[in-house]
Amino acid sequence: LHDDAAAAAWAAHMEAAASALVRRDAALLRERGDGLCAKVRTLTTMEGLGLSLPALLDLSRSGLAAADVDVAATLLRALPSLAGVRVLILSGNQCGDAGVMALADATSHGALAQLERLFLDNVLLGDTGAAELAHALGAGALPRLSFLDLTRNQLTDAGAAALAGAIERGALSQLRTLYLYNNRVGSAGLAALVGALASASAGAPPPLERLYVDNNQVGEEGVLALTKAVDGGLLPSLRILHISGNPVRPEVV
Repeated sequence: LHDDAAAAAWAAHMEAAASALVRRDAALLRERGDGLCAKVRTLTTMEGLGLSLPALLDLSRSGLAAADVDVAATLLRALPSLAGVRVLILSGNQCGDAGVMALADATSHGALAQLERLFLDNVLLGDTGAAELAHALGAGALPRLSFLDLTRNQLTDAGAAALAGAIERGALSQLRTLYLYNNRVGSAGLAALVGALASASAGAPPPLERLYVDNNQVGEEGVLALTKAVDGGLLPSLRILHISGNPVRPEVV
């Protein structure tokens, strides 16, 4: 009887949570949807015609703030016509951690399950937003993602370590390209990423082919960790590596 009561209580809780989410979505879209559509004509045009959006959804450089990305994330989660998006470009929108956190929350609720390429370059992303994105990835979000662009942001070792932790839990199992240049990642962050990419414990490591960590804060320890992994055959798929512009002697690179 106790188990039955607990199961019934949990079912009631989940039903209430789902209803609350529906109400929240409706209110958010009612209050802010028009503002987003005024900035991004693609959403208005395609939905107004009753057409499915193309596989590529380009919202780059649209002046989207965190609140706008929150609305966009809600649309991505709630509208069936957006279920097939495979490429999402948010480049150049200064939405910050709050915007990326809204996107991460949407993906954790099933949005963008078909997504293969995600552009979050130059969006003022910091470690807090990266940690939330990593949490969603580690819980199974974006299972088909093969390309992730996080360039020109504010990531440090903490953000890189968060991504590494997600990879160790089996996230990004299809990742082939990772852009991290023009951030603030140091040796510890790169070493954490390399270790995760070389030995993902929840399954085979991602088949990473291209890694870009130019213009960060990586020192000799980070370069040596990367070299050791490559020489040891732990990154067998890696074909392209960019690591210039870091505070390390040229001969070490």
